Amino acid sequence: MKHDFTEIQSGYMFVNSGPEGSSSAILDRETGKLYYKSSEDEDEMPEDIEDEEKYIGIPHKNDLDLGKRLVFDFVLKFIPDELELIDGFFRHPGAYSNFKNYLSRICKLKEWQKYEEEAEDNALKEWCKENNIEIEDKKEKAP
Repeated sequence: MKHDFTEIQSGYMFVNSGPEGSSSAILDRETGKLYYKSSEDEDEMPEDIEDEEKYIGIPHKNDLDLGKRLVFDFVLKFIPDELELIDGFFRHPGAYSNFKNYLSRICKLKEWQKYEEEAEDNALKEWCKENNIEIEDKKEKAP
């Protein structure tokens, strides 16, 4: 069965909407249905949700190595002269918001957002491939 990639992306966004581990999305490999769970709310889960053959948890960005490493890949590619400054951000709390505020000041925030989105999509597609999840990407088919 082919799974709608936009649905998997939605699950990924949900998993990453809060601190790591606070939200989860579980994909039913047979039906493509996603089950959502957070500290505030939870879908009704099937009795066999622990069946790893049938269900798989959507990964967090850190599971896909898309946290700090991605920031530094971007910095090295687009603003290498700022490596020391950005590295300093990541030695203190609030690093990501400081990084994004800085990018906004130097008019690179949209470039970062595009870079991050493409990297996440590519990593999520690779995760699907590694986990034998056949996907249909409707964005790629659009004219």
